[in-house]
Amino acid sequence: MTDQPGIDSIVVDKKFHTLCESNRYRCNWTDFSKPGVSGVVKWLCEGSRATIPKQEELDHALPVINPSFDKYVSEETTHGICVTWLGHACVLVQIDGINILTDPVFSSKCGPRFGFQVGHTRYREVPCSIGKLPHIDAVVISHNHYDHLDYNSVCQLAERFPDLKWFVPMGVKAFMESCQCKNVEECEWWQGRLHKNVKFTFVPAQHWSKRGLMDDNMSLWGGWCIKGSQRNFYFSGDTGYYGELFKEIGDKLGPFDLAAIPIGAYCPRWFMCHHHIDPEEALKVHEDVKATRSIGIHWGTFNLSSEPYLEPRDKVKELQIKKIAEILLIKVITENLQTEKCEGREKIQEWARKKIKELQNEKKEDLQTEEKTKEWLHKKVGELQIEKIEKRQKIEDFLRANIEELKREKIEQLQNEKIDEWLKRKIEEFQKTNIEELKREKIEQLQNEKIDEWLKRKIEEFQKTNTIELLDGGNFFTINIGETKFIKSLQ
Repeated sequence: MTDQPGIDSIVVDKKFHTLCESNRYRCNWTDFSKPGVSGVVKWLCEGSRATIPKQEELDHALPVINPSFDKYVSEETTHGICVTWLGHACVLVQIDGINILTDPVFSSKCGPRFGFQVGHTRYREVPCSIGKLPHIDAVVISHNHYDHLDYNSVCQLAERFPDLKWFVPMGVKAFMESCQCKNVEECEWWQGRLHKNVKFTFVPAQHWSKRGLMDDNMSLWGGWCIKGSQRNFYFSGDTGYYGELFKEIGDKLGPFDLAAIPIGAYCPRWFMCHHHIDPEEALKVHEDVKATRSIGIHWGTFNLSSEPYLEPRDKVKELQIKKIAEILLIKVITENLQTEKCEGREKIQEWARKKIKELQNEKKEDLQTEEKTKEWLHKKVGELQIEKIEKRQKIEDFLRANIEELKREKIEQLQNEKIDEWLKRKIEEFQKTNIEELKREKIEQLQNEKIDEWLKRKIEEFQKTNTIELLDGGNFFTINIGETKFIKSLQ
């Protein structure tokens, strides 16, 4: 194991420390190793669903926008973070007034050079040249794979911005200097460096490195946590999913105003699962690292895997809709849990599971618009009104018997307070309340209040608390190549 001189008082589990044996790095928390030749042959024999359509269809389905960088010189950015997706894993982000690029690849191909460049060709063009970029203060590199570290792009950036600061994994500095980069900082996991009052910390990822025939894992790989005076950004780099690792990053360096998390190049799963997350796992990473908002990257640029080229974006949208609808459903349940406090209820947990399962079986198109969402809510709330009186056990008994399961269901997230405190307070309220009187009051309320008015009020409340944020892309969103988004800080 290497020394940890840059750990900067961050105390982490030893299995997440940098591990280098015989000059080759590896992930200490898993036995995973990089894919072998036999796996590649098997994958190629299976065939691929990733057919790239003609240009006209691409232009309609996945437009490339000529980026405007006006927001990067606006005073508005002092209240949040500006982000522009430049394709694949390349993101331009501004924090505390400094502009940072992640894994810049501006070439038409990514691959080795033999007097000419070979490899994967972009099916979506670069939205702008390096000459059109605003001033760049720093670049972070996640690892040395060709689709993340491009020789021509690095050389052009070094020429245009001679004072540019480069933050790279251990073992990559020699390559950067061959590209005439002058200010290069190499880091091991958990090492931090300060640049213009912004802290750059290199963190682990579950991946591997290789650029030549014999250099397997001779350089490190990982993600970057970039923290300014008020804003915090996380760039995961390529990674497989390991929940403990991302929770550690969130606990030690989060929460984050914005995260850039890969959502593509995940099929076939038997081949990709250990080193590339899929959209569902990407949403888990978003939650694990405690990101307020996350942008999906590593898709829509190079044809690197077997899934259909738009599937990553579509899956993120579908998962977001299900997540938000599930939150709406549980908020209805929670509202009744808070207000009724009476006997005669079935187990809330069983009811919720049944309703959520019904939701998951519905076609995603049924929830794509606000109008459809309202119709769905209207139907579900109607079912709630019919079921809410008969064959239900006392809430107090249910709470006492199911505290641990309620914890696992993360109902505390809906209450914005710790579940133990919430349950204790609720049980005390139930003990002090006349159950029969509350039951009579609730029945009278339901008789005198029209369901349409109740539903309208509920939707307005949800909108005020940003619960129906799916209409703006959700907390985990995708944007077009070249598009800029301003993330207003909630801090």
